[in-house]
Amino acid sequence: MHKEVLVRRGLIADAAVRSPAAVLDDATRACLHTLLDELELPDVPR
Repeated sequence: MHKEVLVRRGLIADAAVRSPAAVLDDATRACLHTLLDELELPDVPR
């Protein structure tokens, strides 16, 4: 899940994980994106 947040914030390009880590299902990913939208986090300086 942490990689999905990093992708969303523009810090990494891909949320791919290696085994044995589980891939996020679509419902969990959607909930995470909803939560991140509601948090209104500031942009990450680059």
